[in-house]
Amino acid sequence: MINRPRPITAIGAILLLAPQSLLAGAPTPTRAPLGMAREELLAWRDNGFETTTPDAAAAALGACLGHPDPTLRDQIGYEGLAALLRAGLVSADQRRRLIDDLVPRLDGRETGSVDPAGVAAPFAALALAEIVRTDRIEPFLDERELNGLVYAAAKYLSGISDYRAFDEQGGWRHGVAHGADFILQLTVNERTTLKQLRALRDAIAAQVSPPAGVAYVRGETNRLARPIAYMARRGLIGEDEWSTWLEAVANPAPLANWGEAFQSNADLDRVHNIRGFALALYAYASSMDGEGPTALSQAAIRVAGQLL
Repeated sequence: MINRPRPITAIGAILLLAPQSLLAGAPTPTRAPLGMAREELLAWRDNGFETTTPDAAAAALGACLGHPDPTLRDQIGYEGLAALLRAGLVSADQRRRLIDDLVPRLDGRETGSVDPAGVAAPFAALALAEIVRTDRIEPFLDERELNGLVYAAAKYLSGISDYRAFDEQGGWRHGVAHGADFILQLTVNERTTLKQLRALRDAIAAQVSPPAGVAYVRGETNRLARPIAYMARRGLIGEDEWSTWLEAVANPAPLANWGEAFQSNADLDRVHNIRGFALALYAYASSMDGEGPTALSQAAIRVAGQLL
C-alpha cells in the first residue's frame, strides 16, 4: 500500500463559496480558429497573432485548447491566447467567458465532445493560469470569482490520475505541471488568502508522491515546488507550519523508515519523487529573501537529507 499525503482539508469550505458559473457549462467544440487553414494559422503565429478583433480571436483560440492536433492545441491555441492575454488585448467580459468555458473542462464535463487523448483538461489549466495572471497585474475578478478559481485549481490538481507528459504523436499533456502553473498564478496573487493558500498547498501535496509506478522525469517536481516557494515568500505561513507540512509530505509510512524503500520499486519511485521535490524547493526558496523562504529552504534540505 502506497502512503499518500493527507487529503485536502480546506477545499470543502471553498466549494461552498465557488460561483455556480464556474461549476457548470460545456466547452466550445474544437475547431480551427476563425475558419483559417493550417498554413494561415502558422503564418498568423509567425506574425505574433496580430488581430483587430481580439475578443473573437481569443474565443476561437480557446476552442483549440482541446484539439487532438498538438500544433493547433499548443502552438496556435495556447500560444495565441497567451499572446493576446499578455498584450492586454482581451476584455474582462471575454476573459470571464473563457473562464466559464474552460473550468468545466478540468473535470471532463463536456457536451458533444470526447477527449480520449486526455489533452483538454491540462490545456484548460494552462490557459486559466494565463487568465489568472491578468488579474494579478490588473484585478478584474471579484472575491467570489477568485475563490471559485482557487477551488477549481485545487480540485483539478489533486484529482489528476493521468500522468502522461509528452509523446511525439500526441504532443504534451502534462497535467501535473500545468495544474501547478495554474496554482502558481493564484499563489502570487496578493488577494489570495491564507485559507486559500493552504488549500492550494495541500493540492500540491497530493501529487508530490503519486501512485505506484509513476516516477516524475519531465520536470514535474520543479513545477510543483515553484508555487510552494512563492507561497512561502508571501509570509503568511510560519516556520513551524512549513516544517510540519513538509515532514507530512515526506512521511515514509507505511514503511518504518526510508531505508526500507530499497526493497520495492514503488517505494523507490516515492523516494525519487519526494527527494526531487525537496531539492527543488530548496533551490527555489534559498534564492529568495525573507523569513518564509528561509524557513522553507531549511525544512526542505533537512527532508532531502533523510532521502539521500
